[in-house]
Order: sequence, then structure tokens, then C-alpha cells
Amino acid sequence: MSQPPSDPGAPQEWTGSTPATPPPYVPPPIPPIGGPSSTPPTGFPAPASVPPPTGFPAPTGFPPPAGQGFPPPSGPPTGFPPPPAGQGFPPPPSGFGPPPSGFGPPPSGQPTGFPPASAQGFPPPPGQGYPPAGQGYPPQGSYPPPGFAPQGQPGFPSAQPAASFDISKVAKGDLVVLGLGVLALIFSFFGWASFAGYFSLGGWNGYWLLAPLLALVVTVIRAVQIFTGQLVREVKLFHLAIGAAASTVIAIIALIEIMVSGGTGYGPGFGIFVFIIVTLGLAYFLTLSAQQHGEKVPVSLPGPKL
Repeated sequence: MSQPPSDPGAPQEWTGSTPATPPPYVPPPIPPIGGPSSTPPTGFPAPASVPPPTGFPAPTGFPPPAGQGFPPPSGPPTGFPPPPAGQGFPPPPSGFGPPPSGFGPPPSGQPTGFPPASAQGFPPPPGQGYPPAGQGYPPQGSYPPPGFAPQGQPGFPSAQPAASFDISKVAKGDLVVLGLGVLALIFSFFGWASFAGYFSLGGWNGYWLLAPLLALVVTVIRAVQIFTGQLVREVKLFHLAIGAAASTVIAIIALIEIMVSGGTGYGPGFGIFVFIIVTLGLAYFLTLSAQQHGEKVPVSLPGPKL
């Protein structure tokens, strides 16, 4: 009865006997290379001998060892003919004559050469120039400071005395105008409106400030005209009188307002009354000065000579 074939992957059951050992592997003999029995492979031609390239000279070896160098030159370089003995450079080409012989002597009667040193340049200014020999320059610190030249020496302007103002030359009318303007400015800070004697308001409140401001501008312009001489043609005296009169009118309007709207304990102060009197006098003296200076005024005012 035959047994079914065993599975190659299943483990083999040991039968109790050792399997036979296979014989050792012996490689086949390899014929020797290049022997009588070897033949070159077919299909490839034998390499032909290639001659060396032509056109390049064969090397002649290495240069001489150090220390010998090149041989010294034994004569002129080859390739150029030697110069003729005794000739040197060739003469210049013909056709050029000698240079001109210069200028002739000047005509008779004319001075020759340069004038003497004393006739040259500009003469030194009188009293100046370099100090004589042996004297030297003055020591340091003896020169005057810039802007202050020695008096009486030529070439230096004399120092002008400082401009001084003589108040005695100011007209009495102008002094009165300036004094009234200062008083108007002072009393503009006093009480124009009083509240039961506890506190008061000055003239620099509301529209009232136009009155002291006009009086101040009039006084400043007149002071500039008196002390500097400017603005004389631009601003006439009668124009200043109109400004002072306008200051008085504004102060009178403020006085009427205070008196009308006054209540218990509220009324005008003494400062506004003094201000009105002062600005009236300012307008009067300015109009009188304009009249005496020849300006056209609408009304001729009587008054003292200013």
C-alpha cells in the first residue's frame, strides 16, 4: 500500500540513520592566458602603432645649473649695424637760419630801463608808513582798541562824541503834553466804578479800555516825535488832538453808563473824573501846539505861547 507524498514544508521525521555526505566540488580546469592554445578574440582589429606628433622640437634637456648664468655680451647686439666711427648724430636739416638778433637800442631822447625806485608806486600817506630802522613797532597793548583811533593822526577818523539829549530844548507845550499823558495812564488804573466802597473797577474793563488805550498811543507817538524826530510828517499834531478828544468822549460815555445803571452802593469813582479832566487838557494843548506850528485847525483856540 503506497503512502501519500510528504509535504516538503513539514518537518521530517527522523528514521535513525545518517544521510550520505555529498562529494566535494571540484572546479573545471582553466586554460592559461597567452598560452599556445589561447587565441585573441575575434571581431576587434589589432592596435596599430601611432607615430609621435610632428612639428614640435624635441626637448634639449634642462637649463644650466645656477651660478653660471648667461655669458657676458661680447659686442653690440646683432641685427643693428654699428654706427660710423667719428660721426655721431647727423647734423640738423638745412633750411633753418640763426635766431633773430633781438631788439635794437631805443631812440635817442627816451629814458632807458626802469625808473628809479623813488618814482614807483604810490607815495606813502603823510604821517604813516613803517617806523625808522632801529625803532621797531610799539609794544603789544599800545594800540588803541577797535573803533578808537588816536586823535589828530591822519588816516584815522576822529571819535565822535556820544549824542546827548538836552531836555532844556524841549518846548514847554510838549512837556505839558507828555505830563498829561502820563497822568492819564496813571488814573486809568484808579476806580472808575465803586461798589459801596469795598472794591472798584478801573478803566481797563469792557469797552472802557479804549479810552486809556487811545491816551497811551497819543502820548507815545508824541514822545517819539519829540525825542527822535520821526513820525513828524506822517502824523500831524491835530491828528493826535483828535485821538485825545476821542479818549475823553469814551470816558464820558462810561461815566454816564455808571451813573444811569447805578444802584444802592454802586456809583462812579474819582478816577474817571480825573481821567476826563486830564484827557481834555491833553486834547487842548495838542490843538494849541498844532495851531502854533502852522497846521490847519477848524477852530482857533486862545492860549499861551508854547
